[in-house]
Amino acid sequence: MTFTECIKYVGTGIKGNKDLSYEMMSFAMDAVLNQKMSDAQIGAFLVGLRVKLESDEELLSAYEVLQKSITLENIPQSIEIGYPADGKNKTPYLFYLSAKDLPDTTLIVNDGFKKPAKNGVLLSQLKDLIEMPKNIYFFNLKNNAKKYEALTSIRKELGLRTIFNTIERLLGGTQSRFGIVGMFHNTYFNKYKMLYANKYERLVIVQGDEGTPEIAKNCKIMVVDDGEITNEIKIRLSDFDIDYERAKENISKEQMANDLLNPSSEFKKLAKLNTALLMLVSKQSDDIREAYEGLF
Repeated sequence: MTFTECIKYVGTGIKGNKDLSYEMMSFAMDAVLNQKMSDAQIGAFLVGLRVKLESDEELLSAYEVLQKSITLENIPQSIEIGYPADGKNKTPYLFYLSAKDLPDTTLIVNDGFKKPAKNGVLLSQLKDLIEMPKNIYFFNLKNNAKKYEALTSIRKELGLRTIFNTIERLLGGTQSRFGIVGMFHNTYFNKYKMLYANKYERLVIVQGDEGTPEIAKNCKIMVVDDGEITNEIKIRLSDFDIDYERAKENISKEQMANDLLNPSSEFKKLAKLNTALLMLVSKQSDDIREAYEGLF
């Protein structure tokens, strides 16, 4: 097997493209992570794979190779937060305020280079503007995921979403018992369940704000315990007497910081709802409404 063969599988055209087997994808992802091929070959493979559309087997194989390349830490009583690696633009980070309501629970957030393609604001970019709660822990990707981080320049040159945008949300670097991940499209409920469910005692998947796991609009939530779906929840902000409108234009990191330091009354209520969501994730409650009402 050669890397050129893998490129031909995904770059021949509509009639000739084929899905890679689990073993072929493992070989290809190992070659990508270790940059055994030229930047041009890596770029061709990543773009071809994305255009073809990755199969579930390809996603799972790639994720498991990626995860094995991570240097692990152990953070007890923690929740791993699966934010997009390209940031967010319309709403400040609600879990920043939620963290203050859950001082005994550590929130794990990946801290690395910004990835394509949205060019939003990362939570870590706010560290120089506002003081972070002590229970937000930034998992250092530059130290613990060096091979993954080393691919950032290639990804930026491509300027496109690749398979990494799907598999990089929850890296499992802190061995947390609980994980929460956000997504845009309905099909990703099952994709993320397939990828991540067996890594966590409880996984919560949220069709959230800007593809994050935060609630800032009406949304759907799936709860997965020990690999099995145990609850599906529909959230309507009006049911919680929350009247919040997201920004229509992108906001700067300075505006985000200001909004977090000086939250409106509606934003405070929204933050409490997200605290209730994190309580659901960490099994401190099994009822979001009950948890929410208990915070006032």
